[in-house]
Amino acid sequence: MPTIIHHSELVRRALVYLDEERSRCPDKQVEILLDEAGMRFNLSPAEALDLARIFRTASCGAKPEDRA
Repeated sequence: MPTIIHHSELVRRALVYLDEERSRCPDKQVEILLDEAGMRFNLSPAEALDLARIFRTASCGAKPEDRA
């Protein structure tokens, strides 16, 4: 029987993935990372928009040296 994962959990996992990928490949474009996360975690369009909003908000709150 497949495991059911709540949609907010998928977005949370996608955020963790984005953070790891940004650390691993800091020069990769954010839009590409967001697209990859959306496909990897099978996010709906609404969830993908939420992910982008949360990610960008979190990135804006980071110190400038953390965004590099």
